[in-house]
Amino acid sequence: MHPSSPLDSAHYRWRRFRSRVFSWTAVLVIGLAVLVGLGRLLVPYADELRPLIESRLSAAVNGEVTIEEIKADWPGFLPSVTVKGLTVTAPEREPLFLELAVLEVHWTNLFRSNDVVANMALVG
Repeated sequence: MHPSSPLDSAHYRWRRFRSRVFSWTAVLVIGLAVLVGLGRLLVPYADELRPLIESRLSAAVNGEVTIEEIKADWPGFLPSVTVKGLTVTAPEREPLFLELAVLEVHWTNLFRSNDVVANMALVG
């Protein structure tokens, strides 16, 4: 009978598994921190995306979309986007005007069984 290798022991396998779990947890936490940090850095520049958003929405509705102002905020882990003065005019349809539209993204719900990832409030 030959002695068993230390690599075959249950203790070694447990230590290897535990090390991998800690490593993946660290990668996940650091990745989320980078995502939140980048989001918070880019929040002040949300209104600069207005022309791009207007053109994409105009193409999607086959009409004209205008937005007075876009503001973003990222308190804690829940980013939100506020759109003021959204007007949609499409051919053969009555114009739509929304005074205020607020979208809150609950991206932390992606890791839960909750189906609600975003809440939207519209004021017309």
